[in-house]
Amino acid sequence: MRVIQLIDSLALGGAERVAVNFANALADQGYSSFLCTSRKEGPLKKALHQDVGYLYLNRKSTLDRAALRRLHEFVQSNDIEIIHAHTTSFFLAYALSRWNPQLNLIWHVHHGGYQHSRSPKQLLHRWLSKRFETIITVNEELKQWAESRLGHHKVYYLPNFASHSEESLTLETLEGEAGKRLVCVANWRPEKNHSLLFKALDQVLVEYPDWTLHLFGNRPDTAYAKVLSDMLQSNNRLQEGIIDHGAVPGVSHHLHQFDLAVLSSFSEGLPMTLLEYGLAGLPVVCTNVGQCAEVLGDSGQLVPSDDVDAMQQALIRYIADPELRKQHGAALRQRIQSQYEAQKIMGQLVDIYEQIIA
Repeated sequence: MRVIQLIDSLALGGAERVAVNFANALADQGYSSFLCTSRKEGPLKKALHQDVGYLYLNRKSTLDRAALRRLHEFVQSNDIEIIHAHTTSFFLAYALSRWNPQLNLIWHVHHGGYQHSRSPKQLLHRWLSKRFETIITVNEELKQWAESRLGHHKVYYLPNFASHSEESLTLETLEGEAGKRLVCVANWRPEKNHSLLFKALDQVLVEYPDWTLHLFGNRPDTAYAKVLSDMLQSNNRLQEGIIDHGAVPGVSHHLHQFDLAVLSSFSEGLPMTLLEYGLAGLPVVCTNVGQCAEVLGDSGQLVPSDDVDAMQQALIRYIADPELRKQHGAALRQRIQSQYEAQKIMGQLVDIYEQIIA
């Protein structure tokens, strides 16, 4: 079995980590495993195992025929059988199949916003997805969307699994008081809804001014990021209570240094960050979106999306009760280790592959 993962970049994101995890795990199990990043490289390139075949296309546009030709030649020369396209690599996989009709295509849907979108792209996805043998989704809601809205009859829900394989940078001595550090790992994108967290934290810090929030994630030059920056600059309490570390490779290695974790998203698939929080034994406050409720079970606190008061109250409940933090953190770690274990998930993925090429 010869499989290539297609992904737009190797930035520090959830879908990117899944693609790298799959490529590495397949190679470790003795399969011929490849990965192609089409538009950008990034820090996760260092996490790829040496026995994973690698291609960087440097694709400049959707209709970059030179890049498509390079991918076509790479696939042919390596006798690749399965194209596993992650997120927006859907379109590149479809274009490639026009040159290689014998290829088996999989689309892996990671982002929770698809099922709520009314974009004209929905019609394009519905039409082009007929060329894909299988669709994989990271939560049940997306599975229902693919079956009902796309009309696809071979859709699998496959959970993500967490891995600490990427290279880690050594953090400087952390600011803030030990035992009173809150962490949020999320790139500055609208769906991550940092403003909800900032508003809730502003209220929390009135009662618990000695706590600090540590942010990890890419901070792009976008209108959304500027709104958040302005929000911080106009609030002295938040400026003093928030420490922005930026994008840090291998941040999962450092999560044990924190005491409480949070995710405040508008929408999610099944966030890798949530799995990593759990593996680190952290108690978690999370919005009830995507597959987050299924991941947390009774081992964390779920709050409604965009409910500032509920977020504030959940954070204070944990801050005020160290024993509850300890109990929920240990319970979540056990839950993640038993239900989202890499070998179990990879066994399910290999079964999907084998059905396709049988």
